[in-house]
Amino acid sequence: MQLEVLTYRLPRVASAECFRKIYDMIVDSTIDLEWLDTTLAELEYHPNMRTYSLIRSLLRAAFTSRVVLEDYKYVNTVVPVGELLNAQPYAIRAPEVFLGKACTEPSQVWAVAAMLLCWIKPGVLGAWDSPHPLINEVWAMTKIPRLFPYWEISTPETDTLVLAVNSARSLNRGARSISDFTFGRRDKKGGDAAAVKRPSSIHSGT
Repeated sequence: MQLEVLTYRLPRVASAECFRKIYDMIVDSTIDLEWLDTTLAELEYHPNMRTYSLIRSLLRAAFTSRVVLEDYKYVNTVVPVGELLNAQPYAIRAPEVFLGKACTEPSQVWAVAAMLLCWIKPGVLGAWDSPHPLINEVWAMTKIPRLFPYWEISTPETDTLVLAVNSARSLNRGARSISDFTFGRRDKKGGDAAAVKRPSSIHSGT
């Protein structure tokens, strides 16, 4: 909490429009921040020009804030291996992070895009509809190649991740593209959305 308070009070952070304002620290575990009328999670997506303007504003604020924090060396800081574990939620976790790689700048760009995609189509990524908590990671990993069939997943180094990858390949083998289930398409007569079968699998990398 102390680090968060110090971050909010940095001159460039306090003066930037892309950050909420901090008003006071009430106790060690509570801070008083600028009130927001709503959050992205509470705002229902509608495909119209107003929504596109919101997406543009959100992306501008997200990437601007990252630049501000990077100047203070608060982005991509070096920590001991295993100290943070897997801090990213499944829905916004980049493919390389699933495979045990570092969460780098491209991974964070992926996270922002995935967040918007999940807002537009809830459940398209992540493990919210997983049939069992024990396979949440595998379930979330399986959804990525169904959205992006040409992603060639490489074999990770650790045995635990190898097991997760093999399980994801098994789940995905013979499955239709997830976009068929989520977006679909209407037939020429304007009937219900018709799912189009598209072969999709997780390919082994080299």
